[in-house]
Amino acid sequence: MREIVTHLDLNASPQQVWRVLTDLPRYAEWNPMMKQASGELTRGAFIRLLVEAPGLITSTVEAKVLNVDEPYELRWQGRTIAPHVLDGEHWFGLQALSATTCRLTHGERFSGVLVPLIARWMIPSMTRAFEQVNAAVARRVEGRSGVSTGST
Repeated sequence: MREIVTHLDLNASPQQVWRVLTDLPRYAEWNPMMKQASGELTRGAFIRLLVEAPGLITSTVEAKVLNVDEPYELRWQGRTIAPHVLDGEHWFGLQALSATTCRLTHGERFSGVLVPLIARWMIPSMTRAFEQVNAAVARRVEGRSGVSTGST
């Protein structure tokens, strides 16, 4: 199992960021990694994502929504190929820092038999893609490029 966790502090409330993250039809307007997104963000429902990350193959992923806790956490699990081959549990977490600022945590936990074989090149590419998504969220909610507080 491998994990990516990125953070970005935003000059926006969790509610403002939540509206951006949950407006799937508009992902094509701003999201550099998830070029298209559709479906219903309800626990147990499935969403469809067209994922394009630098250095990786563009793929369509069907993901099961695991948690929708407005405005704090959005989490889904996607699979490529077949279960337990390459699975990813993706999440966005929001934590209020003040009435007008919040911390975005954006991550994914990868599991499956392919992870040991591809993690060396996949994890750095996906980390860069997540940081690009974070910066795009910042531009969308506050009109700036965003300042990363780190990746783990």
